[in-house]
Amino acid sequence: MRIVSMTLVLMSALMLAGCMGADTSDPRKGGLFGYSPKNYEARLQERRNYLGEIDADTRQAEEQTAYLESSKRAKEARVAAQRKQLAAMDREIRGLRGKLQRAKANPHANASRVRELEARSRALQARAQHLEQAEIADKERQIREMRKQLADLEAEADALSRM
Repeated sequence: MRIVSMTLVLMSALMLAGCMGADTSDPRKGGLFGYSPKNYEARLQERRNYLGEIDADTRQAEEQTAYLESSKRAKEARVAAQRKQLAAMDREIRGLRGKLQRAKANPHANASRVRELEARSRALQARAQHLEQAEIADKERQIREMRKQLADLEAEADALSRM
């Protein structure tokens, strides 16, 4: 009986030592008697802080996405406006070429000057077609230059037509 009691006490002591676990205060890692409300609150606060960091990162990513989408829409609008400008310029160049054809038919018009203006108008049209592949800022600058050149050509064609 004594041996049985001793064995029972020894086994109880070993089980109790197992329940106490390692020197951790985390109940997930053992340590039934090592539970501490302060440690639990500290772990809980750690998780809240981590969740706050994730939420802040998410908000920042959403803000950046909104900014990029807005920027994309603005650039798309600029590209659409540039395409409209190029189409209008193309129509104006075709009109200019019609004026030059009429000037060519005029017997008082300077034939060499008409040929020069035709060549310049073809070069301007080729440049407009090439402009489709240029960058946005470069397109805007080139469109302004081409508008000025086109206005000059139209003025000269008008002057030739009136001769």
